Amino acid sequence: MSVVSALSSRSKSSGIDPAYHPVDPASEKGDVQTSTNQIQSLSITPKRKSKRGLGSVVHILTHVAGFLWIAPIVTLLVLNFKNHVIGASIWCPKGKCNAQAYGDNAIATASKLDGEDHNILGALQFVAKGLEVWFMVVATSLVYDVALYLAKSRGGLPIGYLFTHLEFGDIRNLINPLLWTSPIPHGNLMPSKPSGTLKLYLFAMLAAFLTILTNLMGPATAVLVLPTLQWVDTGHKPTQVFGSLAASDPPRGDTVFPDCNNTQLLTRNYSCTSKVYGPSMDSWLSQSLSSTAQDAQDYGSLALGTSQEGSVEFTVNASTTGDLFWIPNRHVLRSLSYDLQDLASYVSGDLQANGTRTQKQPSYNNSLETVLQREGPSIGVAADCFNGTVTVLDLAKNKQVRCLGGWTPNSDTSGFENSNYTKCFRYGTGWGGSNQVAGFYLGDAGKKADETYVRVYSSDKATAFNSTTDFGSQIQRCMEEGAKDCDWDQIFDTPIDPVLTNGTTNPLVTEHENPDYGSSTVWCDAIAYNAFPTYTLNTAVSANPMWLVSLNKLPAETDKNFNKTPIAVSPDWVLAAWSVANNGTVDRSREIGKELARVVPSAFEPFNESAPDPDQLEFVFIHLYSLAQSLSLINYDYSDDQASLSAAAKAKDKSQPVLTTWATLRVWAYGLSGRTPKLGVAVSILGCACVLLRLILAVSLRIKHEHGVVELFVAALEHQPTQEFDDLQDEAKMAKVRYIMQDGHGRPKFVSERVYSGGLSGGLETP
Repeated sequence: MSVVSALSSRSKSSGIDPAYHPVDPASEKGDVQTSTNQIQSLSITPKRKSKRGLGSVVHILTHVAGFLWIAPIVTLLVLNFKNHVIGASIWCPKGKCNAQAYGDNAIATASKLDGEDHNILGALQFVAKGLEVWFMVVATSLVYDVALYLAKSRGGLPIGYLFTHLEFGDIRNLINPLLWTSPIPHGNLMPSKPSGTLKLYLFAMLAAFLTILTNLMGPATAVLVLPTLQWVDTGHKPTQVFGSLAASDPPRGDTVFPDCNNTQLLTRNYSCTSKVYGPSMDSWLSQSLSSTAQDAQDYGSLALGTSQEGSVEFTVNASTTGDLFWIPNRHVLRSLSYDLQDLASYVSGDLQANGTRTQKQPSYNNSLETVLQREGPSIGVAADCFNGTVTVLDLAKNKQVRCLGGWTPNSDTSGFENSNYTKCFRYGTGWGGSNQVAGFYLGDAGKKADETYVRVYSSDKATAFNSTTDFGSQIQRCMEEGAKDCDWDQIFDTPIDPVLTNGTTNPLVTEHENPDYGSSTVWCDAIAYNAFPTYTLNTAVSANPMWLVSLNKLPAETDKNFNKTPIAVSPDWVLAAWSVANNGTVDRSREIGKELARVVPSAFEPFNESAPDPDQLEFVFIHLYSLAQSLSLINYDYSDDQASLSAAAKAKDKSQPVLTTWATLRVWAYGLSGRTPKLGVAVSILGCACVLLRLILAVSLRIKHEHGVVELFVAALEHQPTQEFDDLQDEAKMAKVRYIMQDGHGRPKFVSERVYSGGLSGGLETP
């Protein structure tokens, strides 16, 4: 039976205990005099022992408990706002729980820590539940205090709100009609004075708000209490100010290649690279070609080959949003290898040459995995191979135009009927700009006339035409008439279709000529771009046993910050990759020479896009990996002094960015990444506000917690109704009856608000 029904049933009861009801039921009338006699009868009730002292103590203790709840909540908020890092395990006393991520027992240690973490996470679940129950006590006290204040106020408290503090925690309270209709006066229940209605609506909203808050407090505290296993960055350290990429110039300097000095490089003899990078290229190529055989199997697929630089391995990286292949820079990889060596010293405290040991870094020892990260330049390339005829125009000394047929660019969306273009580019020193050529023979050095000649051109400008259009450049007419008096500068400056423009700026063209095929040629086109991705190395042997470096934050061709202007690449970098002098010979006994000689004849045959010849695919792979080797070797200039770093940081020049390095640690930590933790913070802050609100209300309204729930229930049972429930059968209407609570010598007494307001001729002091 509900409280409302219980009280209403008293008005219909025929047997009243006189010990609890000194007013004679037979004399009850609805007039003011009878009501006054009933109120004044409180003064003759036997005096009971007061419990105000105990109630005050309990009231104070609930406030203390509320403030004590704030302490762990504030602590958790601080830990999460500061992204506090615990370490390799949740339980790391004084920050020491060495995961031995680089030791022989790394996996066993990680498994042991994982078991301990599981137990601690379970314990923290109980902590979160305790905080939830703790807040429930605070919220219940707040609702109870406000309800008692309203019960003692002039407007009174509807009987429907008498035990709201016991009901508000149930989420169903939000759809309880009594919560929202009890403040509304109805008919003969209209209070004698329309006071307190607004307060009652505010009380209903407070109860509804606390219903939501208390039901969210459990998951909110759990989100804040439970740390998560996450990747946390160390501080980003500026190390270099990028100057320029040495791509357009031939290799120069004593530090570009191991075992090569500048004197050798000036002669354009790059055989000095054969000791380190000759086997490297052969091995890289062998891996890729063996993968083509695996791909032919029903269960197989193509796998990218890897190459080594220093202590790390790398491969070609492909962007998921474009046709570019990104080549890691070997000079950045060398720096990353030094970073890896430094990490090993930090972890183990290695003995140095001066007899001292490297200071151990707790942050690296106290992590499950460490990922080294370094920003640096990388070259992205769009490359493909074609076969067709070649036409050469000698316009003047050191001023030639070379036109290669069969160009079918993948980017062609021009809409012209014929997408098979002839691509013409200029070369020779007479043009100025970056127009260079280099080449080498493939086969027997004593029979150069019979061997394939690989010629590499670097041109600053190119154009294209087909049978449908020449885009207004008039190049087709000039070629047909052999007109040397044509304005060739204008021809190469004439804009062509925008989707083909990038393919005509700074192309690197590799052409394979063979006397057996006359004017036919096989040629490969490459367009290169420069960007600054992040080089990433996961140093955990269990996760990355080969120490393979990957590139992150690769730009797409549609990115706003991506520099879409292709860069010029000197053909001498290709010679360095092949470890050959200009016009020298790559012997067929070398792995790459043997494989290229094997597949070149097939490359001269027409390409079948629907059913490509395996040898033709391998020819494309050879070109791609030799190109990757060439681009990976290119060095760059940089400054690393503090003055340059500070100046560049202020200038913020995108063409000369400040390159940073840092580590990312896999650790247990607190944090606010994601929406759920932020919701937990908001709920917890609102909980703290409720604690402060209760204190403010207690001080400003002088709310005292003098009576317990049992005393209220007894007072409700003792109350003798005065016709306020007559003719009321609907629970919703009964809930609207308002009562004022008075103190009857240490015991609460309920008085109908209408009787109270109409019978105050001097017998009772109003609150």
